[in-house]
Amino acid sequence: GTNIRQQLSLALRRIRALFEQDHRRLHHAKSPTLHHAGDKERRGRASHSPHTNARDTHRWRPSRRFASTMTWLVGLRSLLRGPCRGLRTMRSTPERAHGTIKRRKKASSLPPESVILGLLGVNTAVFGAWMYARDRAQHGDAHPYAFMMRHFTSGEPQLLAGRWWTLLTSCFSHQDTMHWGVNMLTFALTAPAIVPIIGAPSLVSLYVGAGLASSFTSIVWPYIVDPIVHGERTSLARRRYTYSQGASGSVYAILSAFTMMRPSSTIYLFFAIPMPAWACIGGLFAWEWYNAHFPSPQSHTDSVGHVGGLLAGVLYARMRRGRLF
Repeated sequence: GTNIRQQLSLALRRIRALFEQDHRRLHHAKSPTLHHAGDKERRGRASHSPHTNARDTHRWRPSRRFASTMTWLVGLRSLLRGPCRGLRTMRSTPERAHGTIKRRKKASSLPPESVILGLLGVNTAVFGAWMYARDRAQHGDAHPYAFMMRHFTSGEPQLLAGRWWTLLTSCFSHQDTMHWGVNMLTFALTAPAIVPIIGAPSLVSLYVGAGLASSFTSIVWPYIVDPIVHGERTSLARRRYTYSQGASGSVYAILSAFTMMRPSSTIYLFFAIPMPAWACIGGLFAWEWYNAHFPSPQSHTDSVGHVGGLLAGVLYARMRRGRLF
């Protein structure tokens, strides 16, 4: 408390001295001076000249000391309101920029490994719950399995029943071991590549946002896209009461976003074939687009959700660049 009072007292004394100096300077500028008659006559002619601009007349302008004084006044007022606000106001522009960088670093100080392992852990925990529910169903208790079906699969019936949260929970849900293993392996290989570009918190936003977009696309596709492509609504009955689950939409969004930001990077197709990222994702999108329009009756893959995830990643990359189209 004593140091703050001493600093305030010193600042006030300095401000008072600067104001007195500026006041003397202003008073000296306004004091009359003696001029020769010829000078007075020339000034008279110049003042009546039609080309004389108001800006050419003598006008007192604040000095650097005065501007510095006003900056100190603003800082002192903010300091009296609160120490942190005062210090922030009195900073110079480079210091303010440095403070902004510090705050951004603090916001993104979450370790990337923790974020990636956390998302993997949530998916693994939900997969374990499915394994438990299936085991209980085989022993005659179907309640856990029914609970998982109600709360960890997405589809139109879920929304009609008011279970809107399934749009998100289904993105962490896998029943099949192969489905869970492939998605988690792909996520574990691609997430570390995009984290240095967008940061760990943005990875969570991309995963969640793309998962929501993938689930929503699976529901609205039969009502919007199928009638345009096929000119009929025959696919509505086939798709209407299907349930979807899995992290494929989010994983595809990470792949497409990374490709938009680093198109010349190398991606290993099927974890073995190296090829440019743009060619790999372009071929994958064409494959999923075809299967979304002409699905096989024996297929259990939600290609519509995959298309939604790929488009969500492209949209995310465009938004980070500041433009959508």
